[in-house]
Amino acid sequence: MVLRHYSVKTRLLDWSGSPYVAAYFAVHDQDTQDGELWSFDRVRYEEMGKEQWQRWPETTTDRSGDPSKFAAGLTAFITDDDPPDWVIAAFYPVGFPRQDAQSGAHTVTARFGRDRADALQSPLNDPSKQCRCVIPAKLNRQ
Repeated sequence: MVLRHYSVKTRLLDWSGSPYVAAYFAVHDQDTQDGELWSFDRVRYEEMGKEQWQRWPETTTDRSGDPSKFAAGLTAFITDDDPPDWVIAAFYPVGFPRQDAQSGAHTVTARFGRDRADALQSPLNDPSKQCRCVIPAKLNRQ
């Protein structure tokens, strides 16, 4: 997570439940590039996200596809160029001050460079449950 804050390419992406926090980071230090705000239906992800482990039973400790037995290390760090295309959204419980301020969550994918909006389409299984809004660079403050 620390590396992500120093622009190192990772499979981790920070999310915020606050539109103000999200808008700030979408345009911060982006005077010449478009910013993006992404959103997805958390409740829908919590309902549907666990079903993806059944498609990739090799991601679970006993190869059953049981979501309670998912272990990222089984497939996230393999040298295969084409690991299973899973995505995890982790939501933090209330009580951790930095996360409380951000209303934070993180997504992690098994593949480097995976577009999170595209990755979330599979477990959400409904395009209306996510949105990507582009903030044109010309609107960013100079």
